[in-house]
Order: sequence, then structure tokens, then C-alpha cells
Amino acid sequence: NKNSIFKANDRRSRLKDFSKEKLEKNLADIQIHQVKAKKSTKSLLQYSIKKILEEKSVQSTITGIKNISQLKENYEATI
Repeated sequence: NKNSIFKANDRRSRLKDFSKEKLEKNLADIQIHQVKAKKSTKSLLQYSIKKILEEKSVQSTITGIKNISQLKENYEATI
């Protein structure tokens, strides 16, 4: 949310990507990708994984998986 405020002991309060201006731009970018994902019939997660894998400079990805449903969703990104 663009009105997010992070406490001083929150790591995000020190990262440039979470500064107010940058956070607003990042959230706008996410909205653009949500529309593209919907058009591609993939979830935003699947769309993101697929786009990363399409990058020629990327040889592999490591995704966090805690359960079988997350594994299945990540797999769906590759097909």
C-alpha cells in the first residue's frame, strides 16, 4: 500500500526501494504486471517466474516452496 510506513527497526525503512517515491512507482509497476498476467491467464506469481526464466542472462531460479500447492503453482509458470 502506498501509504505504508515502516518503523525504524524494520529493514524496509532503510531500503531505497521502500522509500515513498520508489514504493509508489514499484506498486504502479506491479499493477501493470497484474494486468499482463491476467491477459496471459497466469497468476502474478506464475507470470513473474515465467518472465524471469525468459531472460537470457538467467540460467536458473530458486523459489521458496513451503507446500505442494506452491510447488504446483511454480511448476505451472513453466508450461
